[in-house]
Amino acid sequence: AAAAATDLRAGGRTVRGLRGLVIVPTRELGLQTFLFFKTYAKFTSLSACLLTGGESIEAQFAALATNPEVAVATPGRLLQVLDEVKALTLK
Repeated sequence: AAAAATDLRAGGRTVRGLRGLVIVPTRELGLQTFLFFKTYAKFTSLSACLLTGGESIEAQFAALATNPEVAVATPGRLLQVLDEVKALTLK
């Protein structure tokens, strides 16, 4: 699934939106997937963020604010983030 790719204005900077969304069933698999992505994308300009339960949601909001191209998320935390961040949609 891909999230919104439209340009949004947020605080004077352009937010392009996610280019990819990886939904994983557990936070352990999420962490493993996120680390795998970072390892294989380290020589590219691609960035990712991890959205899982059991971790600080404020830190995850800060990671989303860096405009990553890919988000790795568990279903529950993804729904929580979509509910709280109105600018983020799956359209």
